[in-house]
Amino acid sequence: MLKRRNPDHALNSPGRRGASGGRKNQFLSLYVPVFIEQVLATLTTMLGTVLVSGVGDYAVSGVGLVDSINLFVVYTFNAIATAVTVAVSHQIGARNEPQAGRIAGQSLVVMAELSVILSLALVFSGQFLLQILFRGAEPRVMAAARPYMLMSALTLPLQVLYATSAGIMRASGNARTPMLATMLANVVYVSTSYFSITFLNLGVIGAGIGLTASRLVSSGLVMLILFQGRGGVFLPKMTLRPDFKVLAPMFRIAVPVGQDAVLFNGGKLVLQVFISAMGTAAMAANAIANSLFGILELPGMSMTVVCMTMVGQSYGSGDIAGTRRQMLRFIGHTSRQASIIMLC
Repeated sequence: MLKRRNPDHALNSPGRRGASGGRKNQFLSLYVPVFIEQVLATLTTMLGTVLVSGVGDYAVSGVGLVDSINLFVVYTFNAIATAVTVAVSHQIGARNEPQAGRIAGQSLVVMAELSVILSLALVFSGQFLLQILFRGAEPRVMAAARPYMLMSALTLPLQVLYATSAGIMRASGNARTPMLATMLANVVYVSTSYFSITFLNLGVIGAGIGLTASRLVSSGLVMLILFQGRGGVFLPKMTLRPDFKVLAPMFRIAVPVGQDAVLFNGGKLVLQVFISAMGTAAMAANAIANSLFGILELPGMSMTVVCMTMVGQSYGSGDIAGTRRQMLRFIGHTSRQASIIMLC
């Protein structure tokens, strides 16, 4: 249960920072690197689509089919990682750093174990899943999708560990490290994919190699920094056996958030199933359009990430009135952003 703390503690807490100037500085220090990270990730996805398009529309369609499954899985795990961010930020706001470290460590263990189980399931059943979902796809599209599906499934735990580690860092106010990791990973992805596709003529497999290399770099970098104690949260000694008493606050948030992500992204996956029956050209056009549409989501997605950290810390400090003000402020910012995007 949340304990109310004295006003002085609330004013000095990381979530509130006392004056509006402190809150503004905290907002900018989080929002700018998060927005840059989201922009780079989206642009890299678009560049990857451009590189694959040189192989042929069947290659774009094959990658698009796999990405529809990838996004469903990854966004669901990202939603759970958001719950980790909220739970850790609560404890940081309450100045209970040891408990924040325990939740962070246990969350990494659980997310790693769940992602490995799902990864193995996709490795052994990925081809069957593609055939069941996308029966209307042409044989050469399916042939292009299979190796990409295998490589993306094998590296799923790396992506999940990155998302969880980055969420833990952002909970402590460290958004710069995930941004730098994403920048480096994107450079690796583009350069590796370009070399593999253009010079080695590996086609879709080249895109898979680029994806594997980028996930290795991003997850390896953030986890190295986190385990060295420079990520903003100190991780205690961890075991492979989850401690569900420690994880209870995270699961109270993760279950409803995960359900929402499954329903929302499940709808996108169903739409992709219908599009696959319309032919290779329609699938390729949908994959390209999805890459472009991702640009419109960037401001809102970045605002959501920052909101989780700032509101979570404020709530953890016991400043309920300040938490309400921050929530209303973020709703106003997001509404204005959405209105401007719609008008443009």
